[in-house]
Amino acid sequence: MASSSTANMITLTTSDGEEFMVEDKVARECVTIRNMMEDDCVITNFPLPNVTSKTLSKVIEYCQKHVAEAEKIAALPVPETEEEGSSSAPASPKASKKDSGEGSSSAPDEAITDETSEEESPSAKAAAKLKKDLEDWDKAFINIDNDTLFYLILAANYLDVAGLFDLACRAVADQIKGRHPEKIRRTFNIENDFSPEEEEEIRKECSWAFEDLEI
Repeated sequence: MASSSTANMITLTTSDGEEFMVEDKVARECVTIRNMMEDDCVITNFPLPNVTSKTLSKVIEYCQKHVAEAEKIAALPVPETEEEGSSSAPASPKASKKDSGEGSSSAPDEAITDETSEEESPSAKAAAKLKKDLEDWDKAFINIDNDTLFYLILAANYLDVAGLFDLACRAVADQIKGRHPEKIRRTFNIENDFSPEEEEEIRKECSWAFEDLEI
C-alpha cells in the first residue's frame, strides 16, 4: 500500500530524460496531462517529449503556486451575509410594512441595507488580498529572459495551461507595445526578411502604424 505522502504523486519525464514527481492535483492544472491521466488511470509516469527539464520546472512552480492559493481562498469562511441569504427572517419586516400601507417608510431601511452590503466581510477582504498577492507573484515570476519566456509559451501551449499561456503572452505583448519594428527585431533576434524597397513601401502604405513608436 502506498504511503499517504506518495499515493497521489505522478512522474513527469522531460525530453532530456529528467523525472519530476508532482502531486496529482498540480499535474491536473495541465489539461494535456489531465487528459492523459483520464485516458489511462493506471499510468503514473507521463513522458513529455516537447518540454525540457528547465522549462517544466517553471511550469510546475506556476501550477503549484496557483493550486496552493486556490486552496487558501476555498478554505476561507463563507461571509455571514451569504449564509443568511436563504433565511426568510430578514424579509418579514418589509413585508409587514407593505401590508400595513407603510411602503414609503422603507427608504431608510433600504439605505441601511445598501450601506451594509457595501461593507466587505473579513473573508472577502482576505480573498481580495490573496488574489492581489498572487497577481504580484505572477508579475515577478514572469520577469524572465526572452529565451526562457519563449520556451515557456511553447510549453504552456503544449500542456494547455491557459493561465500561464496568457501570462507569458502578455509579457511579450508588453515588450512589443509602442515599439518600432526594428527595436522589436533586436529584442527578439528576428531577422528582417523584407528588402529595403518592400519595407519602404509598407511604411508608406501604413504610415499611421509607425507614428509615435519607440525606436
